[in-house]
Amino acid sequence: YDCWSEELKLVQHEMYWTVQWFQNQELEWRARADESIKNGHRAYAEKQASMWAEFAAEGIKSFQGK
Repeated sequence: YDCWSEELKLVQHEMYWTVQWFQNQELEWRARADESIKNGHRAYAEKQASMWAEFAAEGIKSFQGK
């Protein structure tokens, strides 16, 4: 029982860390977009930021209540 309880706690933390990682990546790409001089670079960075934001939102939705 203790092993199961410990594993559950670990997995819950991993779910939290995963979402935090996605959110951090979004912030990193948004900063890159803000710093970009070329339109193409800015567009790419904004697309990456949107992708990471979607990952974070999906993670929050998927992990909710778990």
